[in-house]
Amino acid sequence: MDDCGGAVVPDDGLGADGGQHRMAQRVYGTAAERAYEVSKEVMQNSSSTYLEVLTAQQSLLQSRLSLTTDRFDLIQGRINLFKALGGEIP
Repeated sequence: MDDCGGAVVPDDGLGADGGQHRMAQRVYGTAAERAYEVSKEVMQNSSSTYLEVLTAQQSLLQSRLSLTTDRFDLIQGRINLFKALGGEIP
């Protein structure tokens, strides 16, 4: 059970696996961000191509999009559960 602003909300069904998935997404995002920064530095020292920097940036943005999508799905699931249990959203 989670406490959401005074309302007790049952487990969202994600359990530890969902939490581990979100943690893995954050770790991947941090690693992608570091890879992007390193590739920029390497390119500035002329040992890398701009394509490698763009690839690292694409990976970073994809990891951020994935994390945002996961957060949206979690919130949407809680809203759907709230409605299914008879709750009304003003």
